[in-house]
Amino acid sequence: MSERIMVVTGAFATHTTKLYNYYVCPINWDIKEFNYLAVNYFGELKYLGKIIDKPIACNLQGKKIKIDIKIDNEIIVDLNEFCCLLKEGDFQLILLEPIIGGNKHLNLEYKGRGPFVSNIEQFKSFENLVEFFKSHQTIPNINP
Repeated sequence: MSERIMVVTGAFATHTTKLYNYYVCPINWDIKEFNYLAVNYFGELKYLGKIIDKPIACNLQGKKIKIDIKIDNEIIVDLNEFCCLLKEGDFQLILLEPIIGGNKHLNLEYKGRGPFVSNIEQFKSFENLVEFFKSHQTIPNINP
């Protein structure tokens, strides 16, 4: 069974995942092979969640968001409130089940090299949860 983890960053990603357990990404991101989504912001793991369903296609035209299936009203309200942060056109909405985030916070720092996200079209990923958690091991401060 695949455990691939997609790791993203940003204030909006932190907000949507920690408060409402959803993530929004461009329609052209191929995310079908991922089972988990993690948000790392300012070098700290903010959220890790299991992707619970296939991505939901959405569309933003002007200030109106169109979603063809029924989703929680609180997500609709949040999307409408922050639609100014979305690009007009098609996007994907991913529903998540939290593993770490909100009150399940572990204060794990990323110790890998370079950023998780190198540009808007790419994201960092890990092949399994063991690899993911090994990269987030906090090195203790040994200086007196």
